[in-house]
Amino acid sequence: MSLSLLDLKYVMLQELVDAGCVFEERQGWERPGWFSPKGPAPVPQYDWYGSYGTPRNSDVRYENMLKADHTFGFSKSHQIVSIQLFVVS
Repeated sequence: MSLSLLDLKYVMLQELVDAGCVFEERQGWERPGWFSPKGPAPVPQYDWYGSYGTPRNSDVRYENMLKADHTFGFSKSHQIVSIQLFVVS
């Protein structure tokens, strides 16, 4: 049994998510942004913010991380990213 390229991509993405990776989007491409020291925060199923009779997601860890990252100043993840870059280099 052989894995397709798409299967390998999913396995790699899942491994990053399990390691606490928070993804970001730049110029239309999704990429790994940084790793949360608090552990994984999986992307929940889209809930339309509780509209259309859809129950609102109770796990809002990922949403809170994104809100903290969207700012005109330094984001809350800025210090975490600088530490992670220092460790890698």
